[in-house]
Amino acid sequence: MIEQLRHKPFFTTAEAHNLGVSTRMLSYWVSKGKIERLQRGVYRFIEGTSTLDPRWVDLYRAAIANSGVVCLLSALDIYGLTDEFVDEHWIAIENQRGQLHQPGVRFVRVRDVQFEQKKKSIDAFSLPIFSVERTLVDSFRLLDKETALKALKGYCQGQAGTPNYSKLHLCAKRLHMDIQPYLESMMA
Repeated sequence: MIEQLRHKPFFTTAEAHNLGVSTRMLSYWVSKGKIERLQRGVYRFIEGTSTLDPRWVDLYRAAIANSGVVCLLSALDIYGLTDEFVDEHWIAIENQRGQLHQPGVRFVRVRDVQFEQKKKSIDAFSLPIFSVERTLVDSFRLLDKETALKALKGYCQGQAGTPNYSKLHLCAKRLHMDIQPYLESMMA
């Protein structure tokens, strides 16, 4: 049953329960040294066969374990829209969630964590991340203007794929941010 999770860099209690593995059984396997408890509700096989690049393991774990979404600087890094050194993982969580503390993770509370959330495949693993357009709008709302402007410039130059300006305007409207002046300065 639980062997189906061996290929993952880690798995959650919920994933194990979906395969019919009880919390008691997880505790038993931890005591036998077959799996390791990384944090509450998150485990990994001691001798796993994960193919996930080690530089993504912590980001993947932070997002999945906390039911969060990769956002802001971490998302800009994945989309290739920042040259800043990202020394912590930026994870969006629902506004009403309790306090979360995890070393190396900056939690950002947002109202609508589902809006413009998508899955991005990294090393064959699916990672929840905000769309590039929402990430840009959030950057203007929550990061410094210099970082946001550099990201927007890269977006307009096609560094993250073909720009979708109508989607960008939709995100800006929904998140109550006027980015038109910034776009006009990029086009001038």
